[in-house]
Amino acid sequence: MSDGPIEFADIDWTTNDVPFSRRFRDVYFSSDDGLGESRHVFLAGNSLPDAWRSRRIFSICETGFGTGLNFLAAWDLWRGSKPDGGHLHFVSVERYPLRRVDIARALARWPSLNELSARLVSVYPDPATGFHRLLVADDVTLTLILMDAAPGLSALEATIDAWFLDGFAPATNSDMWRKPVLDNLSRLSRPGATFATFTVAGLVRRQLTQLGFEVEKRPGFGRKREMLCGTFRGTRRSTLQQPWYCSAPVSHKRRALIIGAGIAGVSSAAALMRRGWRVTLVDRGGAIASGASGNPRAVLAPRVAVDPTPRDLFYPAAFRFAAGFVRATDAPGLDATGVLSLATTPQETARQERVAAHALLPKSLVQHVDARTASEIAGLKLSCPALYFPGLGSLRTRDHCEWLAQACEVLFNRDVTALAHDGEEWVLRTRSGELVAKAPTVIVANGIGALEFSYCSFLPLQAFEGQVGRVEPTPASEDLRCVLNFSHYITPAHDGLHTIGASYRPVDPQQHRHSSDWSANDHARIVKGLQRISRQGFSFGAPPADARWTGLRCTTPDRHPVVGPLPDFGAYCKDYKGLIHGQKGDYPAARYHTGLYVHLALGSQGFLSAPLAAELLASQICGEPWPVERRVADSLHPARFIVRGLKRGSIDPDARTCTASHKG
Repeated sequence: MSDGPIEFADIDWTTNDVPFSRRFRDVYFSSDDGLGESRHVFLAGNSLPDAWRSRRIFSICETGFGTGLNFLAAWDLWRGSKPDGGHLHFVSVERYPLRRVDIARALARWPSLNELSARLVSVYPDPATGFHRLLVADDVTLTLILMDAAPGLSALEATIDAWFLDGFAPATNSDMWRKPVLDNLSRLSRPGATFATFTVAGLVRRQLTQLGFEVEKRPGFGRKREMLCGTFRGTRRSTLQQPWYCSAPVSHKRRALIIGAGIAGVSSAAALMRRGWRVTLVDRGGAIASGASGNPRAVLAPRVAVDPTPRDLFYPAAFRFAAGFVRATDAPGLDATGVLSLATTPQETARQERVAAHALLPKSLVQHVDARTASEIAGLKLSCPALYFPGLGSLRTRDHCEWLAQACEVLFNRDVTALAHDGEEWVLRTRSGELVAKAPTVIVANGIGALEFSYCSFLPLQAFEGQVGRVEPTPASEDLRCVLNFSHYITPAHDGLHTIGASYRPVDPQQHRHSSDWSANDHARIVKGLQRISRQGFSFGAPPADARWTGLRCTTPDRHPVVGPLPDFGAYCKDYKGLIHGQKGDYPAARYHTGLYVHLALGSQGFLSAPLAAELLASQICGEPWPVERRVADSLHPARFIVRGLKRGSIDPDARTCTASHKG
């Protein structure tokens, strides 16, 4: 994968106002009737809508998104013929995306699609290399993979029902039709999956036949006499997943319990409810976001790395998804004043310059600015450059969490400490043994409280005390117009008060499960840090008792979330014992606790990372296309700690239960 700047399509417009690719010397659709061609070749060619009438989840994958016309044609047909409770997933790979304005111009020629076109244009991302998950409707999800086709499809985990093979003609775009691309069809296709394409090139026919497709010629559209269609009759190729990260079985009983009503829990609930699940949140507190997510205002400041590892790629993707999620859903709570992430050292200045040049995020989402420009944005004099995130700011956490959980059943004041499986369902009980609830699927999302459960005991969860205060403006701070973020932060005054924070002090998770105390020393350190960033200086007294907040953040040694199916620790130690000796060979697929998942350790990035983490988790539970590259999902997987421990020799492979020896 290339993580560099995106390359836009280089187009002209024909006399009929059809986009024409200069690079591939071809039009994007028929100048006679592009929509008719799409319906004939790709919809009828894949036997749609009949093919999806009996399927709750139907997944289409397209090579070459172009103007989005094929997607709109499929969506338009789906609206009038979808099965009850059905969800359409449309995945499309595109190396050279069109600009938003060009997509709008190209699609304007079909007034019957105006409503759908407007929606697509409104959620269309500011292009950046990677996966883009777009929630275009309650029952339609679009995943754009802005990469070369071969690495893009190789990074995808999905089960595809129908293929739209719509790259430019093999004569002008041969890379799209080569073996590294087409091999992914047999890896990703379910038995009986279909394909359709406008080309009848012999090389394409032969390769698809070799992959296990029954291929036939059919009458083409307009000036094209013939087209190809086919059905997958072969054997699905081997997964590219490492055995210890292989997917868990899909859940078909759409009923879930989620332990924890903070941002991880409510985001997971919202993601499942969008899919028609019945979800109950269970929380030890008396209100939504009563724990670490109850910070009165969360500052949204993405973590963006230089030369990112797969783990680091999660945060730019999470930021892109969160920004799109707010646009798509009108989610409440965000005061988009902008965020300046300040470079307070020469090393950080150099790092930020490299981040800006790396282009993991488009300039519409992040800009590198000098001290003078930063001062103009902030409304007061600053002495250092910064990364500027114009669409972000601070989030009213309680409002946002309550909105996510608004359609969800919630059981408050239930301190669940026991979790057991009765052969059919997971059973939740309190410390006294009181039955709380049962369900076939459970998501543990209660932060450091997850250590109450033996199933989670191998996870190296860490607790950090954090505190925030709300203080009255001073003459030096009252003109602040955006969030200033570095090792601490300050928001503009809202309701007459700045929010300042935050401390980040490690504590023993066994001793501090649920609460922490306000610290005058931590407040003094926060104020001292703020005083260093402005030429005027800030000076704030201690906030009154009702303007203080403390909480426990949950994180891990690698400072990355833990999201996915929960491994069977004993089975992993048995099945992957050879890792301690570096043995290679055929290992069995991962064994999990059926129906048990975790969404934990969001640290200080929870409100940015939770939406995408929840979308990934829901996709894994439901057997849908994943919203991120496989390597990114693997970097979140709970089993990573077991695998590392076995490879390093810090886990006893003959252990039946987890010890704490590998958690350092």
